[in-house]
Amino acid sequence: MLVLAGIAGTGIAHGITDIPVPARQIILAASCILTGLLLPGMADSRSPFLELSLARWCVLTAAASFLLMMPYAFRTAQLVNSVYVSLGVFILLLLLCSLLLLAHALLGDEPTAALLVILLASACSTAPLWLGPLAELAGSNQTLVDAIVAISPLSYLALLADYDYLRSAWFYQHSPFGSLRYNYPSTLSLTSAYLTLTALLLAARWQLQRKGRQVSGHLHDYSA
Repeated sequence: MLVLAGIAGTGIAHGITDIPVPARQIILAASCILTGLLLPGMADSRSPFLELSLARWCVLTAAASFLLMMPYAFRTAQLVNSVYVSLGVFILLLLLCSLLLLAHALLGDEPTAALLVILLASACSTAPLWLGPLAELAGSNQTLVDAIVAISPLSYLALLADYDYLRSAWFYQHSPFGSLRYNYPSTLSLTSAYLTLTALLLAARWQLQRKGRQVSGHLHDYSA
């Protein structure tokens, strides 16, 4: 169902004509990330070249997202933004897949791990909505308001698409950010944070598997 939701998001971005081009790019990117995370073909957790397999899958998904954005690349700026947003798809999908693999290693149950990753990603993406009342109450606390904006991966995609999505008509109606002063984080800082977190997740999974192999080896020695 979630895969179908991702595909449906792609259809919405193509089908509704009054959505600005950058907003379409963001919808397509989010749909590709969701679909790429859940479709069969993601890196096999048992592969001896896991990181390479994972990166290849993310590259393929990012390339697919770029192809889907091509109908909107009428001007040079839109073409450049499509490239940037596709890179954002690669980075965010790599992060989520790394988190999924670690959760799978910890829980031993892939459906449960996938559900937890989807819930976490959804909570972060919609933070400006459900944390909007808190931002409104703490409007004088600029650090808190900016942190709520930075939490959402949509903010990262919006930066890459050069689009202030929080002041779009829909968000203006459903969140208080249209009347608040806020600042987006820099693209470089978010990219660095996402890549660092991805590396830490992969390292944690590798360490977990290493300890598991050591325990299995000790048990085998005792049984022998």
